[in-house]
Amino acid sequence: MKIRNAVLAFVLVICVAAAVAFVFFRIHNGSSVVMLFEGEKICSIDSRSQAEEALSVLSELLEDAGIEQKMADISYSYGGLVSEKKLSPEECAYKIFAKITGGLRRAYAVTCSGTRIAVCSTYGQAEIIVETLSSNAESELRSLLNDNGIVLADSFEIRGIYTEKANISDYAEIIGAAEGSPKTDEESVDGAIYPYSASNYVFDKKSDVGFLRDASKSGSIVFYGNTGIDAEYGTIITKTFTEVIEYETVYTESRKLYVGEISVEKNGVNGLAETKVTIVTRPDGTIDTHVLSRNIIKEPENQLETVGVKPYPSTNPTGVFIWPVRYNGFYVSSSFNVWRGSIDKYTGAHLGIDLACPQNTEVYAADGGIVVFAQKISSYGNLIKIQHEDGVMTYYAHLNEFAVKEGDLVYKGQLIGYVGMTGTATGFHLHFEVRIDGSPVNPILYLPERKNLEVVG
Repeated sequence: MKIRNAVLAFVLVICVAAAVAFVFFRIHNGSSVVMLFEGEKICSIDSRSQAEEALSVLSELLEDAGIEQKMADISYSYGGLVSEKKLSPEECAYKIFAKITGGLRRAYAVTCSGTRIAVCSTYGQAEIIVETLSSNAESELRSLLNDNGIVLADSFEIRGIYTEKANISDYAEIIGAAEGSPKTDEESVDGAIYPYSASNYVFDKKSDVGFLRDASKSGSIVFYGNTGIDAEYGTIITKTFTEVIEYETVYTESRKLYVGEISVEKNGVNGLAETKVTIVTRPDGTIDTHVLSRNIIKEPENQLETVGVKPYPSTNPTGVFIWPVRYNGFYVSSSFNVWRGSIDKYTGAHLGIDLACPQNTEVYAADGGIVVFAQKISSYGNLIKIQHEDGVMTYYAHLNEFAVKEGDLVYKGQLIGYVGMTGTATGFHLHFEVRIDGSPVNPILYLPERKNLEVVG
């Protein structure tokens, strides 16, 4: 009895092991792998390794198409029927891709100057079309466009796209047209009736645009789409006009000028060109302009400008003055504390010095500081006051014009105005004062020594 039970137990173990091995074999090597998209069964495939390969191909397709898709939505499981048709990894990937994109397929668009002229199933077909159009100078398309001043040059482009099968062009039809085989009078495009003649050209009836020409309507070119409606005529006009060629500005840096300062060394002169263009007005109102020729009548002359790169000096006071005018022939026409007569409409001591100069001689800041006053006032006329440090202030009076305004920070030697004779003055001169804590002092004591300085008053 014990021997019999032992035999039965052994047989049972063998059966269970065989069943497990069979299931394991079916799972890993059998024909029961199903590909799923969002839980929906799409196709069957031979093995788990092929399912992984299909997922890899699908990932590349989605990335190439620029489609963001969560790969977690795509999976596979075991349990398909042995008798079910199995697809290759590539076929399975394309089938899932079609499910994701709603039926789009890979294609190759041929464009010329940005206009799509054909959609091909393979890249090789697209290359042949471009080669035929580029090399066949007598093709009907090139001939037609050249006659109307539109040059079909080497502006072709092949671009991979995803589109519906219905948009794929008739390759044989396109090649025939590209080789210069126009349609016959009996043929039509999408049911539309066109005035065909030997000079007509029809490209791809599935393309976005086509071209026709009717000898009975001189100067017109027909544009059509894929709507099947009667042809409409657009106009082509050739015009010649004079075009202005704007001059360019050439800049030269100089450390003699401060940053922001510009000196025009030579004014620019515009040039002229005679330009011939073809203007194509499409039926929808859009306009294309094609340049046929451009002859230069007069070359433009560049404008030459010098720009400053010299950093501005500090506006902080230095405590050392410079003479406020640089005119070589200036002289002191009236000294400090000299008694002034009634000609100045007041009596009393002269509070500064007068520097006689021609009208509009440049006036400079004696030291760095801030402009606290720039207005016209009584006998001073146009007056500028600059506050320096330690209670020191300088006055510049009788100015013809201001070159700064109140609130400006100025550096030593900066142009601030021009010599005049505003206010109470008998001739052109700069009245210059130095005040410390409000009290006038002799400016000569604070200015650098000047040889042969003429003092006449």
